[in-house]
Amino acid sequence: MAAERRQEPQRYAVQRGKPGGWKTVHVDEDEAAARSLFCEMVRLKKTGYFRVIRLAHNPEADYGGHEYNWTLIALHDPKRGGSVTPAAPPRRRSDRPRPRAAQARGTRGRRSSERLPLPVILYTLFALVGAVLAVVAYMVYGPSIGEALLAR
Repeated sequence: MAAERRQEPQRYAVQRGKPGGWKTVHVDEDEAAARSLFCEMVRLKKTGYFRVIRLAHNPEADYGGHEYNWTLIALHDPKRGGSVTPAAPPRRRSDRPRPRAAQARGTRGRRSSERLPLPVILYTLFALVGAVLAVVAYMVYGPSIGEALLAR
């Protein structure tokens, strides 16, 4: 006897990013309700990671029908500029490993958007130490310091 399998409705889950993975906050059969909860969570905590996924029941599951295939509907990633609704997986150049020759060349003249602080205090300290050493050498060897250095 073949067990009759009923068609399960698609469900939508809203999840919150945790250090160990994703925690499901809410599961609903209505996509609009899931998206509105997602938008509300993003509005309340803009620095958090949130996503909405579509859960499709997997009828070929081996155990009790509690297995789902999921598809990403919306993602809020604060490091990438906010919410993203993927139409297709984005292709980024950084996904591919760079060959060693390209790593050695650098970024081919592109400037990084991140500004790096210059160690101005350290450079000033080195210049002052050099000036002090020059004054000490002049005081020890006198005006003939050039001859003393060349004689060695």
